[in-house]
Amino acid sequence: MNRDLDELPTQLSNLKKLSHLDLSMNQFTTIPDCVVNLPSLEWLDMGSNILETLPDNIHRMEKLHTLWLPRNELEYLPDNISRMKSLDTLVLSKNKLRDIPPLMEGMSNLRFVNFRDNPLTYDVTLPDLNEDVEEEENDREMFGREFMNFYIQEARKRGSQNFTSVLNVMLEGVSETA
Repeated sequence: MNRDLDELPTQLSNLKKLSHLDLSMNQFTTIPDCVVNLPSLEWLDMGSNILETLPDNIHRMEKLHTLWLPRNELEYLPDNISRMKSLDTLVLSKNKLRDIPPLMEGMSNLRFVNFRDNPLTYDVTLPDLNEDVEEEENDREMFGREFMNFYIQEARKRGSQNFTSVLNVMLEGVSETA
């Protein structure tokens, strides 16, 4: 909570045993390379920054199991996030995400994910589970793994229809100019 911190010294990556790092409430626009290169990092909080992108090499954070990124400016997630095998908690609430990458469906270790308060492209609600109402409300409140998987399935259904339409338009445009 330094409020104006937007870069870190590269020497930070020399902290070979650092496992928890809180960089919340600063001015970072991405996760610094020296943080990605921390070999023992397990827990990272970068909430309330101005993160616009995540590094493409985010998957190099092999031991990271908890990643807090709420209240940022993220519009998309890199596909390599799906290669983070140790990640089990991912908080992305109050960003600008429009979609959830389909590759995230294969993240079997992911136990808790929160996409709440993002302008997601599709308005998806979970089907009724016929379980205890209180449990169901808690699950929906957390926008958990079940929501993520349901969203991805719906996006695939709708995306294939949109892709065909766009493809037809593009082909017509090509044949007219050819």
